[in-house]
Amino acid sequence: MKSRMAMHGIAGITLLVLSILVAPAGAQLDTGPWPMFRRDVAHTGRSEFPGPSAPTVLWTYSGNIQSSPAVDSNGVVYFASQDNNVYAVDSSGTRLWSYRAMYQSSSFHAFDSSPAVGSGSGPRIGADNDRVYAIDANGVPLWSFVTDDRVESSPAIDVDGRVYVGSNDNRLYAINSSGSLIWSYQTRDRVISSPAIDANGNVYVGSRDNRVYAINSSGSRIWSYQTGYQVHSSPAIDDANGNVYVGSNDNRLYALNPSTAGLRLWSYQTGREVYSSPAIDMDGNVYVGSDDNRLYAIDTSGSRIWSFNTGRSVRSSPAIDSEGTVYVGSWSNRIYAIDSSGSLVWSFLANTDVTSSPAIGGEGILVVGSSSDETLYYFASCTRTPTPTATPTVTPTSTPTETPTETPTCTPTETPVPPTSTPTFTPTFTPTATPTDTPVPPTSTPTFTPTSTPTDTPVPPTSTPTFTPTSTPTETPEPTATPTETPEPTATPTETPVDTPTPTETPGASDTPTPTATPIECDDAVIELNAAVLEPAQEVKFFGCIPAVPEGPVDVYLVAVDPAGDMYSLLSGGGIRLGLTPYHRSISNPSGCDCADMFTHVVCENPMPGVWTAALAVLPAGAPAKASNAIYLSTTTVMLK
Repeated sequence: MKSRMAMHGIAGITLLVLSILVAPAGAQLDTGPWPMFRRDVAHTGRSEFPGPSAPTVLWTYSGNIQSSPAVDSNGVVYFASQDNNVYAVDSSGTRLWSYRAMYQSSSFHAFDSSPAVGSGSGPRIGADNDRVYAIDANGVPLWSFVTDDRVESSPAIDVDGRVYVGSNDNRLYAINSSGSLIWSYQTRDRVISSPAIDANGNVYVGSRDNRVYAINSSGSRIWSYQTGYQVHSSPAIDDANGNVYVGSNDNRLYALNPSTAGLRLWSYQTGREVYSSPAIDMDGNVYVGSDDNRLYAIDTSGSRIWSFNTGRSVRSSPAIDSEGTVYVGSWSNRIYAIDSSGSLVWSFLANTDVTSSPAIGGEGILVVGSSSDETLYYFASCTRTPTPTATPTVTPTSTPTETPTETPTCTPTETPVPPTSTPTFTPTFTPTATPTDTPVPPTSTPTFTPTSTPTDTPVPPTSTPTFTPTSTPTETPEPTATPTETPEPTATPTETPVDTPTPTETPGASDTPTPTATPIECDDAVIELNAAVLEPAQEVKFFGCIPAVPEGPVDVYLVAVDPAGDMYSLLSGGGIRLGLTPYHRSISNPSGCDCADMFTHVVCENPMPGVWTAALAVLPAGAPAKASNAIYLSTTTVMLK
């Protein structure tokens, strides 16, 4: 799925290029089993090799790993760590070299980007010190390219050795094989998404400005499509038909048609944000994770085939092996292998959350990192375990001494435990008169939700959930029946993709039926926190957004519920107050879909330890501030230690 690209002219802005020590010609993408994030430039996430049939760890390597590993044609594993190093480790787990990035102030900065390996020339990778690095196969720096902000995006390398990568300075960059700028394209917000390249050399990337962009080989925009919120997910391209799939933090997976200037084919709504990047199997089915704790399999018409509940958010991006088995990590601290029917094959318990995306590194090989326990896991089928060989010692002896090889042998691991063996504990999103015991992750994470318990697949509500007090939370087992979901209709001539800064359509409007029980439609409201787990004295930063209030005016509330069920208002000046206090009064449209600055709030006044829930709520302007009358638009949880 490598693409041929025309020669690029040098575009407008010239940035400083440092340390051009060597200028290799045409360092195209390596031919290894998994040479870059999502495996190939089209980001299919699909391998030609089978993965391991059991969770057998051949070796581990210490390193705080949130990015995803790459594997070259020699079986060398490249990965970046939060200890500010890039590592190269051979297939036996022996470190070949490491490269540590330094900043001008002599302080060190971490890597969030994933490496892309050039053929015979080592990795290219972005760093948090505003640079893109090229490092040769021996760990020697070739060049570094400076942007104006952190580089969390993972690079893609085309057949001519050009490197494409996004930056938090709001730009997508095209850099030649010697480290010089070819062109850059500016979006309206950070580009954390990683670019994908189609067979014609067109580049697709998402931005936090809520858009997906198609850029041609000369750096000019072909089209853009506006989603309902930020796009962190990286696009994937179906090599059979050219369709582009991408997730958005408006809780949706989108299918876009480049041949009709980015017209939406369909979108599928999950229950939470989609940070995960999609993978595409040989039949065109799409797999993606969501913050609603699930991995989804969606067919080519936009209908759900199955979903698998991992118990915690899925921000890892799935990898598909040659037999259709899907591998993915979860914040439930597990790595999962799931077959093509949605059934668990095996799971492996890591010591902490798995945000890193798995790489299939050859036949029976799977490589994936976890963050807080600082471990890279190298799984292999036990048939690959070398047999110790008999080696005579120098001193004559009647019996040769058996000396094992240096390669570690396969180590049996835990028996996989399906996550569905224990019913999901879901307390209602209500105040309670009696303090309740809050389970501590990762065993299960309670989520405060409206009293209507969501089904297996979240769908837009047809009635307004009420905020009715209850004395105890209800324990709701995971439903086994799969409700039927009507797929989205195919694109209609009346929908035109956005190709100008001013959007002409409301994304997802055709996907969500208008609620009948209330006059207020705010289905795409979003609320976020700065972290899922917060230590004592750490600030809790809340962010909220309501894209539109078509039938206002309304009063808007930003509220939090403590572990005992007491409801507090989060005040604009900081702090909390028991009961409901409006954050904004009598508003009709809080700045459309671009409302990043609507709420910015901090609460840090010795909060009660346990699981807190934050929510956006609205009431008709001037209505009595009663919890039972409020419409709760979006919720999120945080664990306060």
